[in-house]
Amino acid sequence: MPFQIKTLFNDPTPDGFIYARYVIPMLKIAQDHTDFNEAELDEFVRHMMLVAKKMAATWRHLEKYGQVEDALVETERKNPPLEKLDVQHIIYSQDLFLEVDEFLVQLKSTLDYLAKLPLAIIGKNSWPNLRTFGDKGQAVVKA
Repeated sequence: MPFQIKTLFNDPTPDGFIYARYVIPMLKIAQDHTDFNEAELDEFVRHMMLVAKKMAATWRHLEKYGQVEDALVETERKNPPLEKLDVQHIIYSQDLFLEVDEFLVQLKSTLDYLAKLPLAIIGKNSWPNLRTFGDKGQAVVKA
């Protein structure tokens, strides 16, 4: 039988801080402080990995926003001050808009997945199956 290695998550952050600050501590808690059977642990890890992947997507959009912004600033530094131009052409960056929009979408999506994580920990009888973080977080507070 061949030896298998499964990679569940590739952390794009510097020094792997999602992995170090979220994945490893959550796995340790699940292994050391719960009585999960194998199926329950698998379910927990599946939910946990979705949160980690959403965190990675959020980080990537923040990183891309910074890169686009830096490039725009560098380009504008080469131009004369706007006040000194007879024709003042102002461009609003669609790329910046799209990156901040995607950042916010991924951030909300991360919260939606995070709201489902307690279901794997405390069970269906004690935690509702929340579809989203919902109602400015009030759905989670009520749960």
